[in-house]
This record gives sequence, structure tokens and C-alpha cells, in this order.
Amino acid sequence: MAQQASGTRYGRLNLLIVAAVGVLLGVARSPEVGAAAVAATALIVFGIVHVVVRRMLTSARAASEAAAAEVAHHGMHDRLTGLPNRDAFISELTESVAAGEPLAVAVIDLNRFKLVNDTLGHRAGDELLVTVARRLTSVVNVRSMVARLGGDEFAIILRPAHGPPTMERAIARAEQIATDLMSEPAMLDGIKVPVEAAFGLALLEPHQDPVSVLARADMAMYAAKRSGTGAVRVFTPEMALAAELGDAIGSGQIVAYFQPKFAAETLELIGAEVLARWKHPTLGLLNPGAFTHLVDVSDKVGKFTRCMLALGLDAAAKATRLGVELPVAVNVSVRALLEPGFASAVASMCVERDVAPNLLTIELTESEVMDPSGLASAVLHELTATGVKLSIDDFGTGYSSFARLSDLPINEVKIDQSFIHKVPDKTTEAIVRAITEMSHGLGFRVIVEGVESAEQFRFLTGLDGSVNVQGYLFGRPVPFARLVSDHLVPKASDFADDALPRLTPTARPDTPGIVGG
Repeated sequence: MAQQASGTRYGRLNLLIVAAVGVLLGVARSPEVGAAAVAATALIVFGIVHVVVRRMLTSARAASEAAAAEVAHHGMHDRLTGLPNRDAFISELTESVAAGEPLAVAVIDLNRFKLVNDTLGHRAGDELLVTVARRLTSVVNVRSMVARLGGDEFAIILRPAHGPPTMERAIARAEQIATDLMSEPAMLDGIKVPVEAAFGLALLEPHQDPVSVLARADMAMYAAKRSGTGAVRVFTPEMALAAELGDAIGSGQIVAYFQPKFAAETLELIGAEVLARWKHPTLGLLNPGAFTHLVDVSDKVGKFTRCMLALGLDAAAKATRLGVELPVAVNVSVRALLEPGFASAVASMCVERDVAPNLLTIELTESEVMDPSGLASAVLHELTATGVKLSIDDFGTGYSSFARLSDLPINEVKIDQSFIHKVPDKTTEAIVRAITEMSHGLGFRVIVEGVESAEQFRFLTGLDGSVNVQGYLFGRPVPFARLVSDHLVPKASDFADDALPRLTPTARPDTPGIVGG
């Protein structure tokens, strides 16, 4: 368009110059016109040409600047909605950071947008995006900025109308925007479609990278999507951990620590529970409480479970090569249990490492194993058919019954540590005694976890029937090399996964304070 206009202008200029030259030649050839008249005519003609050329050049410059401005506008705005795009949003955010301006960033993602595109067509999807853009723009104040980042994702720079922003004010504002956005359905080709979205929020901190605050709001948005429609979630540091989980699992940052389990009567080692640790590159060694709950609500459950199973079975294989058997127990969530092919995958992992399946115990919590659909029960039977053992963890905290447990292929019951921590207490002692007796009656092995004092240990050794124990009184979770050096063989230099000092061998805890580790 600009090239056509430019060509037209230069064509007119050429005609003007030709006409001017023609006039001058005509005057100069006339015998009746003197030299003075020719000169005067030339001045007038060239004066007119000069004025016209200046106007044409000014017009061309203005048209060029307008064209450049139009290109710049399109480069920084979304063509469909007319909103600023990601580049414009980052630019605005960068300027605000440089100016030290306090603000919050919200990221909004539409729910089920793909379903709208697939069922009503892309035109309806575009209409929905335009509707959302219009609604967001209408509910923010003039100091705020709404942008479309791409696809069905929008973002807002939230600047308060007055006063500094606080997290409380930002949350309240985001919740009001969410309510206004979703208050009415969108009319798409005559069909009412609910507008549903998730909101993530992050407050800009001093000297923070603008890209990182947007990334934080994005993490919070994904957490909001898992919480349900209309949820507003605020960024927390653990969300950053959640985003790093996938890489951590695949890069060897997730490592195994082993807490030994003993027969209470003889203090003979009967196995070890495999517990996760995260060797975070900047935060150091993280205990399970810092991240396993993030695994449970993420899409990494299966990957994480396979990682822990592999670490546990690798340890059992190493112990076998040392000439000793090391039964290992791995915690598994019901989400991982119900993944297709779980039982066969576990069997294959045992075969690959030449580990007898009966050296592996899978621990599931009491509440999870009581799956009303029966799907978990079917997988449990598949697992035990391969030789793998099953344990009910945290027993006594859920709503299961021994009648229900007797229908499942259970080998072991682990009494929750909340009971033993109350000892001495007559009621608690009676409950532990009853659970132990009923478990033994059904053929279940009993483990009491969380044993931390000699008094608790003496109570357990006084129960009818044998029990097994696990807890800090006997040993804290340690790397495999230390488990080997403390409990399996005297020298384990060939298996030194971590350079850690040797523990003094744990003595029989007949008196308080004799804790190994």
C-alpha cells in the first residue's frame, strides 16, 4: 500500500518537472520574450516546483512514519483481540521494574478452551477470546494493563488505583476480576457457553527479573487449574519446586535414604523402608516433607514412583551381590498404582535387576487401599501374584475394617506412629494391643513405626506375639552405604554412594538415650 502511494507521488513529480521544463522551453523559444522575462518565468516555475516537491516529500515522510507506526503497533499487539501481546507486556513490565513501581501480575488461562474449538469451531473460539479480552479490559482500572500472551492465556499488570499494592489487595482484586469475567456465559453462534478460567497471582518483589515474576504467576495459574474453575492461587516458593520436579527426577537429583526395620525381640534387621531425598542444586538436601506432597498433586506421580522403585530395587540387588538379603519397602500412591500396566512394570523391574519379587514390599496408606471402585484391589492381586508383598501404612488413622482387609492380599500392617507417641497411655496401649492381636490372627506381620524412646520399646516387647519396629531409636534414614556399613557388612567401600562418616553400631535400646544415628 505504501509502495503504491510512493510510486504515485513520484510519478506526479516527474510529470510536474516535465511540464515545468516544457513551459520554460516554450517561453525561451518565443521571439517576443526577452531574456529578463525568461529568467523571471524560470524563477516562478522553479519556485512552484520547489513548493510542490517539499509538500510531496513532507507527505511521503508522514506516510512512511504512519506505516512504520502501524507495523510497530501490529508487532506489539494481538491482531484478533487488539490487546497488547507478550512482547508489549514484557516491555511494560520491564519499564515498571526499572522505575521501582510496585505492582502484581495475574495470569489467566481459560478452562476447556480446546473443547470449544473442537465442538463449535475455531470461529467460536475466536469469539470467546474476544469476549474475554473485552470483559477483562472493562473491569481493570486505567492504570492496569491487559495483554493476550498467546492461545487462551491472558495476563494483567495490576496497579492499584491508589496506595501501594499488598498481597491481600491483589488477591481481592483478582478474585473480583474472576467473578466479573465468569459472571455470565458467552454467546457463541447463538449458544450460551460458560466462561471458566484459572488465575495465578504473583507480587513483584524489589529488583526482581520481570520474566521471573511472570513465570511465578504462570506457576500459580497451573496450581489454580488443579484446584478447579475460578480458583485464584498465589505463588509460593514450593510452586517453584513443583516446576523443577520433572528435571529433578530425570537428572538423578532424587536419591534414596533407607530407614532400617528390626524384629523387636532380637533386633535382627528385617529390611528397610526406601525414603526420598532431593539433592537440590541450590537448596541442598531436602527431606520428603518439603516436596512429596507436590508430587502427589502433579502429573509426575508415575515417574516419581518408578524412580523410587528403581532406587529400592537397585539397593536390594547391591546387597544380594554382597551375599545378604535386603528386603525393601517403597511407598506407592493409589494414583501410581492405577496407572495401566503397573503390576507388570514392577515385575519387569525385578527381573531386570535379578531381584526376587518377595524382597519388595509396596506400602499403601490405609485410606488409599480402601478404593470403593475395586480397581485398586484388582491391581493388588496382580502384584501379589508376582510375589511382591503388600503393606498397609499409617494403619489406624483411616476408616478400614479388618473384615475389609481380610479380602485383600495384605502381608503386613504398619501401626501409625501417632499411637506409639502417646505411650504411656492406657487407652492407646489397649488400641495398639488390639490391632496387634487381630493382625496376627489374620496372618499379618505387624510393624510399629515412630518408636523413639526406650519406654515405648519396652511396651512393645511386652505384647503377646512378635512385632517389628522402626524409628529413630534404632536408626534414622541413611544412604545405602551407611545402611550397609552399620547393619549388613563391616566394610562397604565398594558401595560408598556418599562420603559419610561411619555410625557407631546401634546398641540394644534397653535404656533411654542409646540412639544410633
